[in-house]
Amino acid sequence: MLDASVPRSRISFSAAISACAACGRWQAAIALLEAMPKLGVAADGFCYKAALRACQHPARWQLALELLGAMRHDAVSPDKITFTAAISACSAAAQWQRSLALLGAMRTEAVEADAIACNVAMSA
Repeated sequence: MLDASVPRSRISFSAAISACAACGRWQAAIALLEAMPKLGVAADGFCYKAALRACQHPARWQLALELLGAMRHDAVSPDKITFTAAISACSAAAQWQRSLALLGAMRTEAVEADAIACNVAMSA
């Protein structure tokens, strides 16, 4: 992906991050996301969603929260899917207080919490 012969775009990065997440290479997924601004490509919601999918292991719930913060820093608004992914990461780690706080953040940011987000939060 970082080879000069591969076109550098949000789409190619999102695909590469998704592929890394799908095969459990979360470190590579995060490294690609972090490399984007250095290579002149701004991450969008799709890139962050793909990276958040890589954080679904209980040991990575804090990284999921950091990614939500990075989204806001990069002026990318979290949506229902990104919030639910972060809630899922917190729930997997039995971080029920954080899961509920994220549900509250959804309301504050005018993002509708659907049944999936609520069920994932309650499973913590």
